[in-house]
Formats: sequence, structure tokens, C-alpha cells
Amino acid sequence: MGDWIPMEVKRKPKAIAAIFIRYISLFCVNTLLILGILFLAFSVLINTGGIRRADDMQTRLNENVSAIKQADKVTKEILPEGCGYGVYDKDGTYLYGTYGEIEAKEAWTDYMEDNIYARGKGYYRFIAKEDGELCIVNYFIEARYTNAAWNRYLPSPVIMTVILFVLLFLFQTVILARSFGKHLSRRLEAMNEMTQKIQRRDLEFDEEHSDIKEIDEVMDSLYKMKCALKESLEEQWNQEKEKQEQIAALAHDIKTPLTIIKGNAQLLEEGSLAEEEQEYNQYILRNIAEIEHYLAMLREMLLSPKESAGEEKISCQELGERLEEQARILAAASRQEVLSIKGELAGEARCDYSQIERAWNNLIGNALEYNPEGKELRIDLRIVLEEGQAYLAAKVTDWGRGFDARDLAHATEQFYQGDESRHDRSHHGIGLYTAARFAAAQGGRIRLSNSKETGGGEVTLYLRLE
Repeated sequence: MGDWIPMEVKRKPKAIAAIFIRYISLFCVNTLLILGILFLAFSVLINTGGIRRADDMQTRLNENVSAIKQADKVTKEILPEGCGYGVYDKDGTYLYGTYGEIEAKEAWTDYMEDNIYARGKGYYRFIAKEDGELCIVNYFIEARYTNAAWNRYLPSPVIMTVILFVLLFLFQTVILARSFGKHLSRRLEAMNEMTQKIQRRDLEFDEEHSDIKEIDEVMDSLYKMKCALKESLEEQWNQEKEKQEQIAALAHDIKTPLTIIKGNAQLLEEGSLAEEEQEYNQYILRNIAEIEHYLAMLREMLLSPKESAGEEKISCQELGERLEEQARILAAASRQEVLSIKGELAGEARCDYSQIERAWNNLIGNALEYNPEGKELRIDLRIVLEEGQAYLAAKVTDWGRGFDARDLAHATEQFYQGDESRHDRSHHGIGLYTAARFAAAQGGRIRLSNSKETGGGEVTLYLRLE
């Protein structure tokens, strides 16, 4: 027989109601425990003499009644500690004692009314002395500390016990509430993390569980939603991929007959054609060039920013020199010149230069189309700091008509052409859109504005630096 391998026992998740009942039960047990500890402490203090019983003063007073009756003069030493007293003659004249003037009058009035209750200040004991004087003693039936200073400055033992109970009760309430909150928070963290992953479309995670039934049900629903979303995204991606492949194949298929037509048209151009036939042949060649331009645009649109040669670390100085050189090459092809302004280019960027170059080429090409002859195209390269992040800002400025308000809002949108009449077929709303797309793929962006100096358009490419 093979060795027996114990299987992991999966704990059955509990309902929130069961967990809540457990904490409520613990709360009740702790409350009873606090009451028991305080009662035990109170009893120990009474038995050890730290606290006197409630009837202790009355008992001791009863024991000293004979001594009070026989005393020539009543003193505090004869009375239990904490008692007040006053001695009167037969006519009610206050002779001596611990009472103030008002207390002395109140005590005699209560004696005349046979009232033993001292108006919230304990009780009276009326003791007739053997010499005919009357001693009125004010005593209390309540637990008191043995230490006189404690009686003077602290609440009574009973009130102190109540205060301690309230404080301990509140303390254990806070502790249990925080414990219950942390218990739930730890279980909710996994669910929150799962939600954030779905929000970021990070769908490569396994199903998770907690020990709470209701949270498990929500996490199970989230996992099913994640699986459905992943399946939908994969299906959508496959459809887009298939669509792009079909369009790319169609563009390739169009290129073959187009090449044949172009070749034949060029052969006809070399032959002897009548003037009218030459004109028609030129129409054919121009429209072939237009179709080739459309196919190039189509290939540009189909190419994803993610399709790249890979990122590389490049210094800002070298990157600036490359961009400047590329601008001069493109300007020379259009028989224009470039005025370059460069600041101190310190730092490094991690990027795919092929994508940056394509975005830059689109910006330069767009500016050259609008820049009038005899005017230098301006480029400005410098480091800028925005919201704590450093960027290489590459700005292109032309001397054209600039951007109107609608252009500034929509110029980077796909197929936006600016000229609403659309008579000019040389602009197809692709250049700035493509540049913005490739810049965004590198963590950068495109910003459009108008130059106060030239009156033309300004387009700035921001590249995020490390």
C-alpha cells in the first residue's frame, strides 16, 4: 500500500451574522467579566479595610452613644470619623460643634420636626445628654474610604466603581469594534484587489476565497465577471487582428494591379502620344500616386504603437541631436530650412526611438506643409518640469495660418481635416493623430498652440524622462 497523504480540510465559510453573534457574545462575556472583577475588587478592599461598609458609621455611632451622653463636652474623637455634630441647650441655642450657622439652624429645625433626613446630606441622630444638652449628629450610610484624603478628593467608592465600569466598558467596546473591523477589512482587501485588477484589465489571476460566506459570493461573481471580460476582450482582439490582417492583405492585393497600371502608364509616357493622350496619361499617373498615398496611410493606421523594435535608454542630448537631424533632412527634401534652438538637455529617456521618430516625422511633415516658402521652420528642444515630472519638450513652430479654436480642440483626432469644405485633398487627418498615438504609447503627449511671434501653429511633443 502507498503512503496515506492527508488532504487539506477546507474550512466552511461563515456567515457575517454568525461572526457578528460571536463578537456580541464576546462583548457580553467581557461585560460580565468586568462587573465580576470590579465586584471582587470592591469586596477585597472592604475585607482588607481599604473601604468601610455602608453601615460602618452608623454601627460605630451606636457603640458611642453612651460616651456621648456622659461626656462633659462632645469632641470629634468620640464620634466616628466623617460625622458632623452640633450641641444645643434646651432652648435651641447652638453651643458648639462642627456646623456652620445655616447647618446649625437646619439641624435644629429638623429636630423640632422629628425629621432624621438631612436634606440630601445623610441622616441625623438626636442624642439627649445627661446634663440636659442635645447633641445632633450628622452621619452617612454609604461606603467610604478608610483614608480621609481619598474621601475628600475622590468620588465615593460606589461612584468610583461605576466610573471604572463605564471606562472599561467603553474601552472593551472600542477594542472589539476595531477587531471586528480589521477582521472584515482583511477579508475585503482581497476583493478590493480583485476589483482593481479587473479595472486595470489585469485579468491573469486565480480565483480566491475568504472565510466569510457573503464575501465569497461577491468574489465568485467578480471572478466570473473577470472570465467573461477576458473572453470578450480576447474575442474582440481576435476580431480586430483578423480585420487588420484582411485589410493588410487587401492593401497588398491592390498594390499588385496598381503597379502594373503604373508601369504601363509610364511606358506609354515614353512613347509617342498625342497631346490629349499625354494629358489623359498624366491624370492616370497622378491618381495612381494618390492611391499609393492612401495605401501608405492605411499601412500607417494598421501599425500598432505596441509593434516596436524595443525600448532603449538614450540620453536627452543624443535624442535631441537625432530629432534635430531628422527635421533638417525632412526640411531639405521640401527645400526649406530649419532654425534650431536647444537648451541644456540633461537626463535620460527610456523609449522606442522608432516610434518617437515616426511621431516627430509626422509633426515636421505637417508643419512643412503649412510653412510658406522663404520662412525657416523653427524647432525648440529643452527640458521642462510639470507636476514634479521631467519631460523633453520638442516644439515645432511654422509661419502658417495657425490653429483656430476648433483645430485646437480636435486636431489630434483621427480624420480631422480642419477645412470643412474638404476641397484640399492633401490632408487626411492622419498626421497629428498618428503622432499623438505614438507619443502616448511612450508615456508622452502632444500639445497644440499658436505662436505669438510667427502667428503660425506650434506643436510640442513631450517625452517622459526617467
